[in-house]
Amino acid sequence: NLSPGMVKTDLLTKCLGNWETPGTRSLKTSDIADVIVYFLNLPQYIEVKECIIQPLGENIS
Repeated sequence: NLSPGMVKTDLLTKCLGNWETPGTRSLKTSDIADVIVYFLNLPQYIEVKECIIQPLGENIS
């Protein structure tokens, strides 16, 4: 289970407009892709059950 925080995508920007405020950070799609590649390169005996990825300072409640 991979749970990312806010990811800046064209769809999100199209739906919400300029949703980012000064001082906030969002993840890029390439950030998520990098994490997936990292997981795929782990040894086969390692099982990742859950991963929450968020920009530094983002509060997920």
